Amino acid sequence: MSLFERSEWVSRAFAALLRSWRFRIWALILALLGVILAFVPLFWVLGFEFAFIIAVVVSIASIDLGQALISQLRHVKIAPSARALHSGQLLVNLWLFSTAAAFLVLAAPLAISCANALRIRNCDFLFGFKSFALLPLASTIIASAIGIMIGLITSGHRWLARALPYLIVGGSALWSIWRFYAAPPVFAYNMFAGYFPGNIYDEAIFLGGPLLWSRLYQFALIVLALAMVALFVDVPRAALQVRGPRRPGGFRIAVMVTALAALVSVTVLKLKSGQLGFAIDSDDIRGQLDSTHETAHFIIHYRGGGRIGETIELIGQDHEFRLAQLVRTLGVTPQHKITSFYFSSAAEKATWMGARQVHMAKPWRSELYINHAPFPHPVLRHEIAHVVAGEFGDPIFAVSARTLLGVPLRFNVGLIEGLAVAADWPDHFNRELTPHQSVKALTQLNMAPRLESLLSTGFIAVSSARSYTTSGSFVRYLLETYGAGPVRALYRSGGDFDSAFGVPLSELASQWRTMIANTDLPDDAADVVRERFRRRSIFVRKCPHAIARSRARVGELAGRGKLKQAIATMRSVCADVPQEPRYLLELAALLVRQRSYSEADDIYAEIAADSENVSSELRARAILRRAEIFAATERWPQALTLINEATELPVGTATKRLAVVQQFIGNQSKGDRSFPLYRYFWGTRPGLSKDPVIGVSRAAQAIALDPQSGLAFYLLGFNLQNRRAVNEATELLSRALDLGLPHPLIRREAARLLAKTAYMSGNDTAVGRAARILVEPEQPEPIRLAGADWIERLEWKQTGTLPTSAIRPQDILDEWPEDGNPTRPGLDNDNIGPAEPSPKPQEQEDNASSMRSQ
Repeated sequence: MSLFERSEWVSRAFAALLRSWRFRIWALILALLGVILAFVPLFWVLGFEFAFIIAVVVSIASIDLGQALISQLRHVKIAPSARALHSGQLLVNLWLFSTAAAFLVLAAPLAISCANALRIRNCDFLFGFKSFALLPLASTIIASAIGIMIGLITSGHRWLARALPYLIVGGSALWSIWRFYAAPPVFAYNMFAGYFPGNIYDEAIFLGGPLLWSRLYQFALIVLALAMVALFVDVPRAALQVRGPRRPGGFRIAVMVTALAALVSVTVLKLKSGQLGFAIDSDDIRGQLDSTHETAHFIIHYRGGGRIGETIELIGQDHEFRLAQLVRTLGVTPQHKITSFYFSSAAEKATWMGARQVHMAKPWRSELYINHAPFPHPVLRHEIAHVVAGEFGDPIFAVSARTLLGVPLRFNVGLIEGLAVAADWPDHFNRELTPHQSVKALTQLNMAPRLESLLSTGFIAVSSARSYTTSGSFVRYLLETYGAGPVRALYRSGGDFDSAFGVPLSELASQWRTMIANTDLPDDAADVVRERFRRRSIFVRKCPHAIARSRARVGELAGRGKLKQAIATMRSVCADVPQEPRYLLELAALLVRQRSYSEADDIYAEIAADSENVSSELRARAILRRAEIFAATERWPQALTLINEATELPVGTATKRLAVVQQFIGNQSKGDRSFPLYRYFWGTRPGLSKDPVIGVSRAAQAIALDPQSGLAFYLLGFNLQNRRAVNEATELLSRALDLGLPHPLIRREAARLLAKTAYMSGNDTAVGRAARILVEPEQPEPIRLAGADWIERLEWKQTGTLPTSAIRPQDILDEWPEDGNPTRPGLDNDNIGPAEPSPKPQEQEDNASSMRSQ
């Protein structure tokens, strides 16, 4: 029988299917969906989100059309000889024609999305087509095969056949949700949706090896299922027949071989699914994080060796201290030990559980997923707060949610994240303003989100910085005003304010807004807040995924020294989003590395001059980088003028500190390259001073030239603390404070760094001295609270307990004199052991020699 004759029976059924109302309805549904998505932000370009939605809908259509093809096949009038196919031949023909029908209904949404690019710019068509191929097209192939099998199996059960597409796709979705619930990863590789990253805050979406392996596994599984069905197909009847003779008869060797090959493939891929990255469970992650450190309340999994292994005792102490604070704040203690998966980097965490750019917790599993950060970890308390709050969350997900049909599904994201921010007070995002102060500045700038919209799933539609800060401020107000009990009841109820507080949300919101209105706000705070909160939600930004991927590519290329390619990629980013000055600053920095100083200076000058559209923070950064180019090219008077200009702008603390340090050195040196510390900031090549090794060398040289320079000691200590030389950094920072520093911001930063290095080296007297500086009345409120936090940490280390209420900054001023030795009862420095073993005398000498050699 010829190829045409073997396919004629199925081709006639295919032609009848294309003329059917079912095919036309699905084509219309997919076309309408394409039109609707063309007007929905983020979904309106050919990209991941568009492909994801289309994949789900077309999977249902493909299953339905596949079983409809079987129905048409049974009604085709054709000679019996044309039905004399082997079962394998029949199923292959059916699969091909069913997939072709589904591809045809996909044509309309694809064409609409491509045409919509004339209205909405698509920054990465290549990725869009890749997403479309790996999600809806691949799902169509798989779903079509399932439809064929349904049609063969459900012969005579029409209503069951029509319901099964929805039941199968829905069941697959429930399985992915169960995987999210029962295993650490937040991502999901699904037969129909394809891939779900699990976290909207990870903007750089990559469709890599795990998705390809998952598709191969799914394809092998479908081939195995088809082969098994083929063994029981009665071809002329186009129906499954388990018992009795089937036609044509005979031993179907090709089907058996195919089934065996598919079975081997499925088995191997399933066994390797964790290593291949598409079906990871806890054991796979524990295999990667091969070491365990257990404390009283935590089981910490980490990769042995390296920086984490060296400081794991300190990391464990940090976990326990933050938990103790949260137990005091929220009034509950976890009933079971908390598991902390402590990854070495964001990339490692992204590979094994997702969430590259964010730390996460799963309260219902009592698990944290965080990557390493310098001590003290900036977000550890926030993530532990989610797990502690799980003690009074809903019984299934252990979060704040209202029930829907008896199941807690209406998640109150504003309360979930707001409580964590409120318990981690002040939040880790800002060292200058508390969330209360930030909300007041946002209100003055008309940038504050509506509180009521945050206390629901609408939380995710708002910029993360604004939503976290606003909801955290509100919940903190409730905690401070009404106590932990009513807040726990509110959290448990999913947002029933009347029941928890006896007053409605509107009244509580009014009280909170009154408190915000009466909150003191530092001068120029609005300018700082404008830049920090300027970034909008992913749903309204232009090409967020394409930009994120391109910037990641730029970092990779620049790290490998491929500056030309990195610059070309960054130019395309700036062309896609020309109104974003941050991207222009990144491009200019790359040009400086390439020594294209003139073009870089033009970009910096353009940013610095645009006071109408660019924040003062970014303008100041551009001005300081222009000054660096001018200084390196023998134009010192112009460089000093620019530095003086930058110091006058209202900017964040880090930028202000850099500006005043450079102003001090500039005024002292008058452009003399032999002056101590001049070459620390300005050399013959811009950007070279940012190298940490060069920074250590130049700061040490400055100390040798001027042993009374407190600033030189500070800069050397600053560089060494980043290189884990905590004993030496503690001595250097203490010496810097003894000698005096030229600006309050530098003195504050020296104290902040000293508190950390002194605690790590076991010098508790130095911790007390640093804390006393941090809690001085003229310091910003977050800094004062950080100073009190260090004293609490010391007290907890000695006694294992915390005072019943948080230590206030004023308590430190009253009880810790200038020399740092406490008069606070119970704090005896002689009984406080070091956080880490101090180096032996020989190790100290080796470290000192190493420092001198640099």
